[in-house]
Amino acid sequence: SNFAFGVLITMKNLNIRFFVALLFYWSLIGSVQAKTLKPLVPPILKGVWYEDTDVGHAQCRLYLKHKTTDNLLGALVFYKRSFRTYAEYGEGNYSVVTVVKRLKQNTWQVKDKTYMDGDNQAVPSTQLFAIKNKQLYWTYEFTVDGKGMTHTKEFFRCK
Repeated sequence: SNFAFGVLITMKNLNIRFFVALLFYWSLIGSVQAKTLKPLVPPILKGVWYEDTDVGHAQCRLYLKHKTTDNLLGALVFYKRSFRTYAEYGEGNYSVVTVVKRLKQNTWQVKDKTYMDGDNQAVPSTQLFAIKNKQLYWTYEFTVDGKGMTHTKEFFRCK
């Protein structure tokens, strides 16, 4: 009888230890997953943006009317961990965000790996995004004939 009681207590202790170990393991996995899945793109950037031009406003109206990816031509779209440009000529870029550094309020330096549509080779790049007066300013560098250049585009949120 004492032996059976001792076995029962030991089993309960094992079950409790196992349960506590399992909870600890789940908390570790949960924290790793949470860190892995943490969105890098600042939430204020998420959504569909178009260049602030007459063409951009017309494209936005078309997108809002149909809400399909076919109508995203000319758009800059931010997701949780990436952003995509939908070029008007049919080829765009998909950028996987690797680092976001806040420079000041509503201004971020974004490092990413950019893929051109149809190409599986990523090109590392650094972008600057700033929101001022509800407008998004995107500054990026590129090379033409070996000469480095900087360009800034102005966007509005399509909603």
